[in-house]
Amino acid sequence: MIRKFMTLCVAGAALCGLAVAEPSRAEQIARAYMDAYSAGDWDTMAAYMDEDVVFVDQTNPDPDFQPEYHGPDEALSMLRAFGDQYGLIELGFDFPVIFESNNRVVFSGFVNSYTAPPGADFAYKWHARQVSVVTIEGEKVVRHEDFADYGSQMVTQLPRPAE
Repeated sequence: MIRKFMTLCVAGAALCGLAVAEPSRAEQIARAYMDAYSAGDWDTMAAYMDEDVVFVDQTNPDPDFQPEYHGPDEALSMLRAFGDQYGLIELGFDFPVIFESNNRVVFSGFVNSYTAPPGADFAYKWHARQVSVVTIEGEKVVRHEDFADYGSQMVTQLPRPAE
């Protein structure tokens, strides 16, 4: 009896280890969108955005930062201005935890932005914990929320990359 029980446990464990579910369509879209965001590829991001997309970052401590942007033009204009101002090379997201629930895809991990501001002699790596939640409807991003832990940030000064 014990031998049969142990055999079933081992077989069950082996089967569970092989059962890796394919990401949902919402998760596939959100991952591609976040890959473009991570690379600072605003044009590719735009292709995934619904015409009524809302981009939200209420954790940014800059008092001049608008926390909510409506529509692709407004959201991408903000991102392009950010990229130009800081000389964005990449946002470098590292999200070891990703899951989808009810068309909301949650990314939890870190932002590792790499920037080389125009006119500066150095580049910078900015590292902080981050959670992003991307909502998908009709195969488009309708809402993007970023939650960066600005209290955990670390900034490292690096030599400016060759152009």
